[in-house]
Amino acid sequence: MSVEIEGLVKVKNSKLVVVLGMHRSGTSAITRGLEVLGVNLGDNLYPAAIDNPKGFWEDNDFLGINEELLAHLDYSVDRLGLIDWQMPSTAIVESLELKAEKLVSERCKKNALWGFKDPRTARLLPFWQAVFERVGCDVRYVIATRNPISIVESLYKRSGFEGGTTFYLWLEHLIPAISGTMNAKRVVVDYDQLLENPKLQLLRVAKALGVTAPEPLALFAFESEFLDVGLRHTYFTMQDLERYPSVPLQVVTAYDWLVKLANDSVLLDSAETKSVFEALSQELIFLSPTLNFIGYQEQKIVTFTQTIAEREQLIAALQAQTQDLQAQAQDQLKGAAWMTSQRDAWEQSAVQSHQAIAALDAKLYKIRSHWGMRLINLLCKNKIL
Repeated sequence: MSVEIEGLVKVKNSKLVVVLGMHRSGTSAITRGLEVLGVNLGDNLYPAAIDNPKGFWEDNDFLGINEELLAHLDYSVDRLGLIDWQMPSTAIVESLELKAEKLVSERCKKNALWGFKDPRTARLLPFWQAVFERVGCDVRYVIATRNPISIVESLYKRSGFEGGTTFYLWLEHLIPAISGTMNAKRVVVDYDQLLENPKLQLLRVAKALGVTAPEPLALFAFESEFLDVGLRHTYFTMQDLERYPSVPLQVVTAYDWLVKLANDSVLLDSAETKSVFEALSQELIFLSPTLNFIGYQEQKIVTFTQTIAEREQLIAALQAQTQDLQAQAQDQLKGAAWMTSQRDAWEQSAVQSHQAIAALDAKLYKIRSHWGMRLINLLCKNKIL
C-alpha cells in the first residue's frame, strides 16, 4: 500500500468529535470529559486563566484559524449578526481553507479518535464543514447547553456584556449547532446535568457518538479531580428563564427544546425537532439585519470607548509630564533664587572687602607718613642729610 493510500485510509477511519456551544456554557468541562472516552484533544492547548482555572481545552491551531476568519469577515467573538453568511471568495479565505485542510488531515492521520473545541466554531460551521467534507473525515458533534441566564450573568461579571446581547449571541451559537448538524452523529449535553451525574452523561455521549464507554480510572479522576461544583456560581431553572426580564421568546423556545434533547425525551433527528429549529433558524435570519446593525453600533461604541481610553491615558501621561516639568521649573527657580542670594551676598562681601582694603590703605599711608617724617628728622639731627 502506498503512503498516499495509507494516509487516505487513516483519514477515512479517523473519527473527529467537534464540541459546539456558547461561551461560558460548560464547553470546557464537557470537552475535558471527552478524554475519558479516549478522545485525543492534542497538546497545543490554550492555557488556563483566572476566569477558567481548570483550562479552556481549546486547540490553539483551530482557535487561530477561527480568529483570523472572524477578523476577515469583520466580526469578533462578541459581535452580533453573523447569521446565514456567505463565504467570501478571497485570497485570505483560500489560504485559511488550505491551512485548515492540512491541519485536519494531519490530525486524522495521527489519531483514530480526536476532537477540538472552540465556541467560535458554532458560528463558522459553513467554513469547517466544507473543510471536513474535502478532507473526508468522519465528524460527530457534542452540543453543549446551559441555562442562558447563567451565561448572561457569567459574561456580565467577566466582560460587562449586557443581557440582551448575550441572549441573541446564545441563539447565534445554539441554533446553527442544531440546524447545521442534521443527519450527523451528535448529542446534546447539559452542563448542570454533567456536574450532577458525569458518568451518566459520558455514557450518553459514548452511545450517541459510537465510541467506547468511559474508562473507570479516567472517569474517577475526571469526577474527583477535575469537576468542581464550587466553580458553578449560578443555577437556574426553566421557570427562572421564563420569568426573566426581557428574555426573547426564541431563547425560551430553544432552551426548552435543548433541555428535552439533553434529557432524551425527544429525538434529535425527529421531524418535530427539525421543524422547530428550522423555524427558529428562519426567525434568526429574519432578525439578522437588526442584529447586524446592533452589532455594528456596539462595535463602534467599543471602538469609541477604546479611543477615549487611549486619549485619557495620553492626557494623563501629558499631565504627569507637565507636572514633572513644573517641578523641574520650580527647582530651577529655587536654584536661581539661591544663586541670586549668593550673588548679592558675594557682592556685599566684595564691597565690605573693598572698604576694609581702603581703610587699611589709609592706615598704611598714615603709618608710612609718620615714620617717614621721623626718619627725616632723625637723619637731619645726625646731620646725615
